[in-house]
Amino acid sequence: PAEPAAAVPAPVPAEPVAAVPAPAKPAETPKKAEPKKAEPKKSAASKKMSLEEFRRKNKQGTNSSKKKSSANSGKKSASANVKVSKIDVSKIGVGGGNGKTFGVAGGTGGNGGEGGRAVASAQQAYAAEVASNLARHLDDVLTRSPLKLGASVSVVVRLGIDASGNVRLLEVLGSNDAQVRERVSMAVARIGKFRAPPQNQPFEMRIPEVVLRPM
Repeated sequence: PAEPAAAVPAPVPAEPVAAVPAPAKPAETPKKAEPKKAEPKKSAASKKMSLEEFRRKNKQGTNSSKKKSSANSGKKSASANVKVSKIDVSKIGVGGGNGKTFGVAGGTGGNGGEGGRAVASAQQAYAAEVASNLARHLDDVLTRSPLKLGASVSVVVRLGIDASGNVRLLEVLGSNDAQVRERVSMAVARIGKFRAPPQNQPFEMRIPEVVLRPM
């Protein structure tokens, strides 16, 4: 007969292993703030270089501004270059048309006397406007066609005004230079027809000390 099987012993339970706690981290000690290092002082040489550099840059800016200014001045109108001295309207004489006697308002010339003073005053104001127009046109004429002279020239300009207000050149006194008369004539032609004179009376006017300057 077969032998009975040997009994198998029951397994012995393993002993539980105790959990080992993790070691605590040591507290961090606060770091001491490091003192800021003082910036090295700039030497006198570096300051001098900065000043020189500033002056150099400033000089370049100034030159640039001058160039812009000169460029802008070239764009100005021709009338900005004044070639005629300001006409003194108080010295303008007006006459009755005979071309020999010229007085001022209320004076004893061809426009003086009773009944003629009011007309003379109106003619004086009219003549002042014509003279201002003449100076403005002369500026432009002389800018476009400069006088080829070595010095300034002072002339007396006589103009005639007809009943319709047409202005014509009668005479240029004080210079025998043909180019002076030509420039004055060109300016008078630009005035052309002005408005009708006071009471539609023709008269003559005399403008002294019209100073023309060459370029």
